[in-house]
Amino acid sequence: MMYSRKTNNRLLLIVIGFTFLHEISLVLFPNIYAIFSNYYLESELGIKPIEIIRIINIELLFLIMFAIGLILSQKHFSNRYVYDKPNQIEITKKEAIFLYIIITLQLALNLVEYFKPLPDPSLIYQHADIKQHANVLNMFIYWLPGIFRFPGLIIAGYVVVSKTKYVPLKVFSYGLLVTTFFSALWIGWSGPLIWVTSVVIAASIYTGNIKYFKPAVILIVFVFVFFSFIRTDIRANSYYLEKLSFRNKISFLVNMRISNNRDNNLFNNKNLFNMADRAEGVRNSAFLLRLCDAGQSAGIKPIFSSLYFPVPRYFWKNKRPPGSIDSGNYGSAIFIVQNQKNGSLIEMGPILASAHAYWEFGLLGVIIIGALTGYFWGKVTYKRAQTSLIQYIIVMTFLCSLLIDGLFTAMYPVYSFIIIFWSVILPVYLLFYTIRKLRFL
Repeated sequence: MMYSRKTNNRLLLIVIGFTFLHEISLVLFPNIYAIFSNYYLESELGIKPIEIIRIINIELLFLIMFAIGLILSQKHFSNRYVYDKPNQIEITKKEAIFLYIIITLQLALNLVEYFKPLPDPSLIYQHADIKQHANVLNMFIYWLPGIFRFPGLIIAGYVVVSKTKYVPLKVFSYGLLVTTFFSALWIGWSGPLIWVTSVVIAASIYTGNIKYFKPAVILIVFVFVFFSFIRTDIRANSYYLEKLSFRNKISFLVNMRISNNRDNNLFNNKNLFNMADRAEGVRNSAFLLRLCDAGQSAGIKPIFSSLYFPVPRYFWKNKRPPGSIDSGNYGSAIFIVQNQKNGSLIEMGPILASAHAYWEFGLLGVIIIGALTGYFWGKVTYKRAQTSLIQYIIVMTFLCSLLIDGLFTAMYPVYSFIIIFWSVILPVYLLFYTIRKLRFL
């Protein structure tokens, strides 16, 4: 973070700041809890303390290489503290049209999602199955909503904290953030709640408008406390909860918490226990290290399969899914760790990027991928002569590459960066570039 301040780069400060929060919340905290609870959660899964220590050492090595790559990516390093002016970008007419398109489409999708009939709960067992579409048009319709999800939130957060003459754009932005927040709160999904507050915090830092910073921080603390109280079980019951009145829903949540009586709560504090239980990335990573040590490394497969991700499955039916080591989505690390842990073939589990790199190429992979990840972030956040709205959107979208655990971070598996580039960043940039080049606007 000191480096980002010295290089006079608010965008880099945002990236490092979110990564720091991610490491403190989801790596350091659960390990401190593990030490003081005598590795209770780990022992439930048959994970030994020495395995956790090894994972932390690998994570530290990855972080060191990340920092080295980040520094090498910069053309110069200033030893002076330079406090730059806020990055208030004057939105042009063409940029406003681009922003209107993204925000209104995502807001419409939010409303459709909120009011559409609830799906059959049995479909959860098929949520990661490979979708076979009858034609290219159906495939495009299925893929389209994913383009605007994160860019829409990122743009809305930026517009809300910025000064703009386009009042309807600000109204739509507020609408998008509010509908995302309350629809997620209603079904108990913590992820979008954190994303909404995070995009406001990021935009506050980038624009220098701290008026929205403190409320957003208070809101994100509320989300952490609220979901440490109700645990993740609420997600599994979301179908049932949607059918309840507000009063009955609260009663259900309280009873669910009371019935969740696992032993060994540190300091007799169930909230700390729930928070540590949810932060499972370190524990999950133990299974990836075991696979690699047993000679079942992934190699180049997860990365290579993401390179040809844009090729439609309609034309290549046996295409390996991106990030997977076999012909199905369940060959991805996020599913493998859950299968290794509790036999589930449908759940996704958070993992550490360092452990994923180890699973692919061993210790050498941790060193090389760690350095390349840092170098990549140094380049995409490099401070230009003029601030750029599209650069801000691209960087923030990369921070959303694989949001399983809810928090933005710079450290994801390589394949996830490639996927989000193909599926979101490239289409959004092409839309932006096309609108900018239109002469009649």
